[in-house]
Amino acid sequence: MKTLFEIVSEIKGAKIASIRYVSEVKVPKNRGLVGVVEKDVQMQVQLNWGYENVVNNRLEKQGDERVFKAQSLRWGAWFEGQVNKIILHKGELYLRAYTMNSNTKKVVSYFVDGVAATAEQIAIIKEYEQSKNKVSATQSESGLTENQVRPMSIKFTNILELRVNGVVYDAKSLVV
Repeated sequence: MKTLFEIVSEIKGAKIASIRYVSEVKVPKNRGLVGVVEKDVQMQVQLNWGYENVVNNRLEKQGDERVFKAQSLRWGAWFEGQVNKIILHKGELYLRAYTMNSNTKKVVSYFVDGVAATAEQIAIIKEYEQSKNKVSATQSESGLTENQVRPMSIKFTNILELRVNGVVYDAKSLVV
């Protein structure tokens, strides 16, 4: 079985992938929620995109000039030879992916201290997550205010499953 690194590094061109990952949601205690909050996410993402190019494509599609210039990564650095695919930060690898606007297949489950979150807890978590969803000022300054490109970085160790190019990475099959 191929490793996650091998699968991602072998991607040629932009691809749509199906991913399942878990991550911690660091909800501030002043929101009234105590405990470790995690989410389990299943969704489709786009991989191996050039951020600057995609933003400029969207600007052009809406009739504007291709004026967007991407800044360097806010944290970490591209793993050597894996630009637009893998970020290395403090010894950890992260998959660069982009959310899809029409993500009707996105399924999210929330847990507090390992137990399925209640409806009240989910409302608090979602409200907090919505407060963090901000528009990109650099994209807006270039004229892209609608349909902004949304990059995300997912820690390799949080990825449970990745399906791309007919290849499946399944973290469960790696457990001995």
